[in-house]
Amino acid sequence: MAGEPFDVYWDFHGVLEKDNEHAVKEVADRVMGEFGLERRITPQEVLDWYGLNWHDYFYNLISGYDSIDHGVIATRMAVYASEIGMAAAAKHIKPNDGARETLKGVRSRGGTNIVVSNTNPANLDRFIDLVGLGDFIDHRIGVPSESAGNGFSIVDYKANRIAGHARSRGSMLMIVDDRPENMRIGDLVGAEKVLYRGPGRQYLWSELQPLLKTYGPFHCIGGLSQVIERIDILSGG
Repeated sequence: MAGEPFDVYWDFHGVLEKDNEHAVKEVADRVMGEFGLERRITPQEVLDWYGLNWHDYFYNLISGYDSIDHGVIATRMAVYASEIGMAAAAKHIKPNDGARETLKGVRSRGGTNIVVSNTNPANLDRFIDLVGLGDFIDHRIGVPSESAGNGFSIVDYKANRIAGHARSRGSMLMIVDDRPENMRIGDLVGAEKVLYRGPGRQYLWSELQPLLKTYGPFHCIGGLSQVIERIDILSGG
């Protein structure tokens, strides 16, 4: 990255924000109840599935019900969750520790901050406003709600959007995400890969080792300020 423009593509939920998992449980349980289903999401499932979109959350939750059309019902549930989710998020969501300082640090080194989230674009704007990070974000990429389901690959969608954005800028790239499987995005777009291992997402070496074999090396961090440290190493600063 030395002397070159660079873009940092940030996952949002669980990386730049924290505590939204409480809103996820509140909304998921309410939606399941409204649809007359007794199943409730556990706190561990919220963490294990964190970063999935609403459709995939509900598809997982209703997979044990044999008498319903899982794809159709999950889509309807996702629409309802999107309608009520922002009010729940407003009660819980906060900027992650060091988020503002780290985003400023990227900017001060000549980089740009781009948020890439599974959230639909309109809600992504609202989430960013809720945590007060809008002034430090240069571009936002969300996943339209209607794209979910039917074999849709969020990883491929994100990679295609990032590749298109990066080509227009000619920048060096870095991906920061808290889901190990999303390190594949970095491979698809030729980016430096950084896995954020925040609270509740520590990941055992036994979990990471197969991914290293599949996707090649990626850098693990436990705090957002370490992104700046990584940038400085790569730039020779």
